[in-house]
Amino acid sequence: MGLNVTLLLISSNIYNNVQAPSSRGFSYIEVWILGSQLPILFALLEYALILFQMKYLRLDSDFRLLDCIAAILITLYYFSFNLYFWVF
Repeated sequence: MGLNVTLLLISSNIYNNVQAPSSRGFSYIEVWILGSQLPILFALLEYALILFQMKYLRLDSDFRLLDCIAAILITLYYFSFNLYFWVF
């Protein structure tokens, strides 16, 4: 969890330091950084969902299936994002 929060803070700090003219829309670096932040946010939401289930729904089951599904979704997203960003 600490690694996810650290990655999100570093990524948002890099995004805030990007110097881009305000007269135009998103630049390519801004699209790249925002696209790279989505898997980090997804991992934080997954962790929040697991904590919610454990605390309020009293589910103490094994969350390995949820982790595998999330890992596959994040991998597919990041692969397709990179493919679209660098090829098209």
